[in-house]
Amino acid sequence: ASLTGKEVVLDAYCGIGTIGMIASKKAKEVYGVEIVDEAIVNAKANAKLNNVDINFIHHAPPRLLRGRELPQGRRRQP
Repeated sequence: ASLTGKEVVLDAYCGIGTIGMIASKKAKEVYGVEIVDEAIVNAKANAKLNNVDINFIHHAPPRLLRGRELPQGRRRQP
């Protein structure tokens, strides 16, 4: 996908966050959503190790998306 820097990306079932971290280089904001506790812990460590700004949420993606908005995260300045 061609990202312009204006997009908010949802990486559902993100695992350790690799795809979301790649998208975060060009997207305005990225949310990684995962239900597995250990995966979120590893994703946060992976992002910190790679100095990547991404929001990880421990939740089941379908339940998160049912009529709910994503929580407010850190917004990047253009």
